[in-house]
Amino acid sequence: MYCPNCGTQIPDDSIFCTSCGTRISTAASAAASPTASTPSSYTPPATTGMPPTQAAPQPGYVNLPRKDPAIAAILSFFLSGLGQMYVGKVGRGLAILVVQIILFFTIIGIIIGFFIWIWAIYDAYKLAERYNYFVQQNGRAPTSVDAW
Repeated sequence: MYCPNCGTQIPDDSIFCTSCGTRISTAASAAASPTASTPSSYTPPATTGMPPTQAAPQPGYVNLPRKDPAIAAILSFFLSGLGQMYVGKVGRGLAILVVQIILFFTIIGIIIGFFIWIWAIYDAYKLAERYNYFVQQNGRAPTSVDAW
């Protein structure tokens, strides 16, 4: 079966095109299936010898990697600030890491450092959630100038 939008060959049981994200109608799927009573009349576009161009993504279809909040929290569990760096807040992650190292060498800092460690785990989790929400709303990864 071929995508009616971009002409890419896709599996017969596909719901969405893997190339452009277009929803494949059930009528098109039934027409392309070998058990259909009428043969498919769709002819794929002629090849020109040039590589196929990427079709523009459909509205609501964002193909950006998401940041897993659990992974961010686990990274901060093992090394404070690493979860923040995973999400893209490298400066914040380095600041947390430096503060943790400095506090480690003082008696009172060990107690305060424990609470900063717990906060860093929570912060990494929430940052990953905010990153994913930003990507979903804007269709792009946040940059350093975006307030996320």
